[in-house]
Amino acid sequence: MRPSHKKTSSISLSGGVVVVGGNGGNNNEGNNNIRRQASSALSDLPLRGIHINISSDPFQHRIPPYVQRAWQESRIQEYVTEWQTRLRRRYQKASPMELLVLSLIIFASGILLLVHVGFFSGKKYQDWHYDHYGWLDEVDLLDMLYPDEGRGLTTAVLLFDPKDQWKVAEEAKVTLSPLLDELCGYEMFGSIMIWNNNPLVNMTKDVLETNKKCQSNKIQIYNSYSNMHEAGRYLGCSLAKTPYCYFQDHPGPRHWRSLYANFLRFPNLIHTESRDVEAYARAKWRWCFFNDAVHLHTCHAHIGYGTLASKDTVSKFIELMELDPIDVKHSDMYFMTYTNQAPYQLEGTKSIFPLFENTEDREGAIVENKYNPNLTLAGREHLHTGIVSLYNHLIHRTGVFQTGEPFPNYYEQTTRTSCVSDRCLFMTNVEAFPDPRVFAYEPVIDLTLSENMHDSYSDARDHYYKYPYGNAVDGNDNSVWESKRYIKAGDYVGLDVLMATRIPLKFRFLARHPYSYRRTLNIQTSFDGINWIPVNPSTEIECNGDDGTTLAMLECRFTLSETGYRFMRMETTQDLNYGFELYDLSFSAKVKRDANGQLLDFSVDNNGIAFVEDDRTL
Repeated sequence: MRPSHKKTSSISLSGGVVVVGGNGGNNNEGNNNIRRQASSALSDLPLRGIHINISSDPFQHRIPPYVQRAWQESRIQEYVTEWQTRLRRRYQKASPMELLVLSLIIFASGILLLVHVGFFSGKKYQDWHYDHYGWLDEVDLLDMLYPDEGRGLTTAVLLFDPKDQWKVAEEAKVTLSPLLDELCGYEMFGSIMIWNNNPLVNMTKDVLETNKKCQSNKIQIYNSYSNMHEAGRYLGCSLAKTPYCYFQDHPGPRHWRSLYANFLRFPNLIHTESRDVEAYARAKWRWCFFNDAVHLHTCHAHIGYGTLASKDTVSKFIELMELDPIDVKHSDMYFMTYTNQAPYQLEGTKSIFPLFENTEDREGAIVENKYNPNLTLAGREHLHTGIVSLYNHLIHRTGVFQTGEPFPNYYEQTTRTSCVSDRCLFMTNVEAFPDPRVFAYEPVIDLTLSENMHDSYSDARDHYYKYPYGNAVDGNDNSVWESKRYIKAGDYVGLDVLMATRIPLKFRFLARHPYSYRRTLNIQTSFDGINWIPVNPSTEIECNGDDGTTLAMLECRFTLSETGYRFMRMETTQDLNYGFELYDLSFSAKVKRDANGQLLDFSVDNNGIAFVEDDRTL
């Protein structure tokens, strides 16, 4: 008899053993019973497995477990949960009016918070920059940009007539050194010629005291064999190696960049900057002489306060001096007259030069008062002599003097004065004085009679003295340029920024005009100052004030993002019943710079700040 083989297996359930196996073919029913008993036993056991906690809070994992456990076991958590439940139930029962009040309270609280952090004032933006870059310095990009056209093409000719040959250095220190220090800092002057009118003095560079800007090879000295007086400046210009010459006798700040930039547009015309507003009034009104019948159209202006002329113009004048000899002591009285042109006169600023005094030259003769905007008796006589000579040549058609009126003529010269910063020129077609053609000049009219006729005809000079052009661009919001007549359609004010723009510019004007004035403006730009292009689409002009028709202070700003233009003007499109009262017309181009000196690129903001990426691209 074979022994039976028993197969057993067991499952440990909470420490017990359940026999699962059996023997033989009779085990099927027993096995099923065993499975049912095992399932029953398993259902009574506690389940064990892996618990996966999925939290919607992305910062949950950053909280240490012991902190989470402490929070879950605290009574505060119970109170918070209870209050959440109560508020949720209260919210569900709230009426629409209560919900509206709650929304308004939340909205008002948000506005107060934004005001508190300076969101609307820009403080929040500044704090952001401080956190990332530190406090940013403000840099004016215009400090890096200067007109480079015509560099080194001009020779400055300075007259020097030492009275004491033993004190040449002392006199040069007073009269020449200040001028040299001023002129040497400008790239337009390729050389500076000192014309020594004293034949008894052999002047050298050793007597000159200048700053480091004046290189020795830039200064030339010409010792004249005789005293050529004022003619020395023209003879010196004829010896220059440059196409243009500059004359100035009196030390004092001039607007060299803007005067030169305008001169390069029209080098056929003599360009001057007047001593002050009184000298400008004389040169543009009282000392203008016109007679269309004989093609006379000339004006006189002072030479010694800053004059630019081409070498060709000066050479032509020297030829005329030989054909019609003049007194060389008063050459300046003939220079502009003999060219038969109205010089391009720019209005000078007030109170730059000292008061004038009567002076004598080295030979003891009374000369034209160097600081006098008027003329001495001898100067007036020679000016009249020059005009009579010109008139006689024109009426007899000798062909010695030119008869055509050069472009731009008196009426086309709409650039009026330099900006105080010497970075722009103020332009307007509105004249300060009547048409000089109201008087037809005749030789029987001397200078004094001509002045009296002009003064009796119009009081424009008194009005102009109070409200000169320069008040619009002097950087002072309390000074004003006022036109004497009402604004007409086509009248404009504008700026010449001296060179093609390379960055966006923000313009500002301050005027005593009604708010409706802004709607009459047509903003235009130009590359050459002759052909004008309307800004399209029309630039948005942001102005303060109410939309009314009463006269009030109106401050407006607008940004021109276009580049390449040089001239900007605001043209009025309709007749108005008030005149110009312009307190300021200016432009700016400022950037923010971080602590590393990097210029930041944020385009143009509402405050007129133009940001660029790197100053090396300028």
